[in-house]
Amino acid sequence: MSPKTKIQLFLLVTVVATVLALVQGLTAEGPGRIVPLVLAGLGALSLGMWGLALCTGRRR
Repeated sequence: MSPKTKIQLFLLVTVVATVLALVQGLTAEGPGRIVPLVLAGLGALSLGMWGLALCTGRRR
């Protein structure tokens, strides 16, 4: 498996996990919604960092 394929697979899994955690966190009630929302936030942060790295890497 090439490095590009591995990165794309990782990003796809991160996107799916982030969306599922966000949906679960928004539909849950009470204190049970904190963990999925934190995981969704971490996933979104991870995707943002990957996007930023890709944008800055192309400029060089």
